[in-house]
Parts: sequence; C-alpha cells; structure tokens
Amino acid sequence: MEDLSKQQMILLTLLLSFVTSIATGIITVSLLNEAPQEITQTINRVVEKTIERVVPVEVPGKANATKEVKEITVIVKEEELVIDSIEKNNRNLVRIERIGAEVPHVFLGLVLSSNGLVVFPSRDVWEGVTYRGSFFDGATSTLKILSSDTKNGLTYAQATPNTIDLKKSYVFYPVVIAKTEPKLGQSVIVLGGEETTTVATGRVSTFGFVEEAIFEGEKETKTKVLVSIKTDISSRNEIIGSPLLSLSGEVFGIKTTLAEGTYLPISRVQLSISTSTSAVK
Repeated sequence: MEDLSKQQMILLTLLLSFVTSIATGIITVSLLNEAPQEITQTINRVVEKTIERVVPVEVPGKANATKEVKEITVIVKEEELVIDSIEKNNRNLVRIERIGAEVPHVFLGLVLSSNGLVVFPSRDVWEGVTYRGSFFDGATSTLKILSSDTKNGLTYAQATPNTIDLKKSYVFYPVVIAKTEPKLGQSVIVLGGEETTTVATGRVSTFGFVEEAIFEGEKETKTKVLVSIKTDISSRNEIIGSPLLSLSGEVFGIKTTLAEGTYLPISRVQLSISTSTSAVK
C-alpha cells in the first residue's frame, strides 16, 4: 500500500465505494422481494407526485406585464389523498335498516342525486318491511322503494325530504361517479361499518367479464362487458353496499355480493338507471 501513489489511492477508494453500493442495492432488492406484501405496499405508497400550474403576481412598475405560467412539482402523501377521499364520500353514504324485521340488519346505500335518489343491493330487500335511511349528519328518512334491477342486483329508493327529521329543507350530497374503470393494480379505498365508518385500502387484483349481445337492428354482435371488480381487500372490512373509491374520491363500484373483495362496477349502476325509468322519476 505504501507504494501506491496518491492518484492510485483515490481510484482504489472510488472502486471500493462503487462495489459497496452495488452490493447494498442487491441486498436491498433481495430483502424487499422476500418481505411481506404489507411492508412493500407501505414503501411503495409513501408519496405521489402531482403537477400544479401556478400564476405568479405581475411585477409592479412594468407596463403591459403578463403573468408567467410555470409548472411545479408538489409532493402529496398517499395518506392525505385517502383522508380527502373519505371526507368527500362519508356524507354520500346512507345506512339502511329494516324497521319491523325480526332480524335487525344494517347495510349501506349511496346517494345518487340531489333530490334523494338512493341505490342499494337488492339482496337486502324484503317484502312488507319498511326501510329507514340514516345520513351522515344524523338525519333519517323513510325510503320509498321505486324499482329493482334483478340483473345487476340493485334497488332504487327515494328519500323524501319532508320525512327527514329537520325543519329546514335537506341537502343531499350525491356521489361522484368515476368516468373510467380502474386499472389493474390501482390503489382503492373501501368504506364500511354498520354504526360508524370503517376504512380499508388495497389494490385492484383482477376483473370479471361476461359476453353480452348487442343488437343494431337485426344485426347481433357480441362484446365483453366488465361485470365485477376484484380487490385484495378482506371481507371483514366490507359490508353489503360498501362503495369502492379511487384516491381522488370517485366511486368505482358498489358491493352487491358476499364474495370477498368483489364489487359491481359503477358503470352497471349507470346503465341500470338509464333502463329503469321508474327509478329516475
């Protein structure tokens, strides 16, 4: 070592640092591959980058000065997105209970319109039973059943403003329906809870399709239609009627079956509304 020049010592040091960094990287990747899914999900979900446009104030003293538009990168924690999505949708939930039923049971429904149209799964509709909806602020209303869509397992009901326990006119907050279907692996949120809101997060794991016939005159064509969204979320965090949400607060689907982590796409709800004229009135 004493025979090495100063330049050779520097090169040797750099070489050792390079080899050490490669070895560290290999070990880290190996450990992550062997780590439980919960840990890797936490690491992958630390931050999300979004781009915002900002318009600076015009410079004083400059004639005909124009505002310059710049782009900046803002770091947003996924936790903040989840909290914001929950706040947006908590007031859209309706907790529905059967009045007079021998077996008490609470499930969820979603407010679809500002006039109090509510949708919930058909499997929880019993004949000869009164249904009462409880809203986020404690207000309640008897629900008038309008129609049922047996194909998609949905029931539509009307919450009548004058039956709600408030002296002033009631304001309904409809859900924001997603314009696109979720992507495979996309982060999603599920709201549940029979008494208070519970939250679970996960990812879209797979999709379910069926082949449906479309008629244009006498011509028949067949196409694959999305009928279920499956997630890795456990059934203990779901109840019938639970909404499936995006991080931006849009509704992807609603739980209509007992199958774990499976949701009816919101597009089926939209299709059901358009074909159930009595539910729209």
